[in-house]
Amino acid sequence: MLEQKTIDFSREAVVEQQSAAAVSMLATVPAARRSVSLSTQHYDGANQLIRSRARAPYLLVSSEKLTPELQVTVDGCRVKPHAVNGLFFAIEVPAGEHAIAVKRRLGGGWWSVSLLSATILGIIAWRQRRQL
Repeated sequence: MLEQKTIDFSREAVVEQQSAAAVSMLATVPAARRSVSLSTQHYDGANQLIRSRARAPYLLVSSEKLTPELQVTVDGCRVKPHAVNGLFFAIEVPAGEHAIAVKRRLGGGWWSVSLLSATILGIIAWRQRRQL
């Protein structure tokens, strides 16, 4: 998808097929109502807090990578992010004022499987070396 020359990623967000129906509903919002105010309240490597105000529902597209440990909440309620442009995430945000939190939970996730695998491989290598 990223190799396609017909897509202008500065103007479009390409959404995964399973999310397309939900996101296409947002395209029906009249252009005159498409006004969103965003302000970053907090930002560090693992946590972001964004305040938003909008007169109509909208799609918030982020350059943050969509990975298994990513958690996104709107007003404290967890929402399921959509995959956008094959790598990033987007969420649907209803009209009104909202607090959007983006967190990378480091206590669990796919990286723990890698750590466990590396530990097991290390033990196997150590045992084989001991047997020689």
